[in-house]
Amino acid sequence: MAKQLTVAEKLEASLMQSCGLTVLRGRLEANGTTTPDVSKARSLVRDALAPAPDRVVMGWIGTMSAQVLRRNSGDLDADVALRAYTARLRGYPADIVGLVLADWPTRSQWWPAWFELQELLEPLADARREWLEDLDRIERILTVSAVAPPPSAPEISDEERERRRAEAEVEHAEVSEGLRGLVVKLRQTPAQPEKETELRRRFREGGTK
Repeated sequence: MAKQLTVAEKLEASLMQSCGLTVLRGRLEANGTTTPDVSKARSLVRDALAPAPDRVVMGWIGTMSAQVLRRNSGDLDADVALRAYTARLRGYPADIVGLVLADWPTRSQWWPAWFELQELLEPLADARREWLEDLDRIERILTVSAVAPPPSAPEISDEERERRRAEAEVEHAEVSEGLRGLVVKLRQTPAQPEKETELRRRFREGGTK
């Protein structure tokens, strides 16, 4: 029978397979091959941070209570403790609360003080909360990359710079030589004052005929 994945394992698999992310040393990073889907990832992480309904938490507390001993407590104290612990456990992800409460009887034969549960809950919950911070950081990087100026032209070598300079000088010399030839040709062309006078007259009269 295949092992059933925990909520944490399913979350990590979803982030890697469908959101373009990977987990490195417990933190979320872009996988470097696809653009991360930050919006989808943020929704998945927030869902994984949601608390369990009160009735479910009370059931977990009841199951734990049946497996441990309580010191000098009456029915009233037990009822107060149940309501107080249920209220405090609303601040933690459902799967983490269920895991810690189910595991407690293997740690102690006594009912836990709140700080004992908190010491187990906080590191697990903080690691998941930090993923939201990681997603904010990744989103900022993507935003900056989208508006970043294009990369500057690569630096050319001295040899390439000299080759381009030489080509420009040759081109300039060819253009200059062509212009000098045109000037000489124009100077050698005989003037035609009569024709120029006729063209000016027609222009004043409204066009050539």
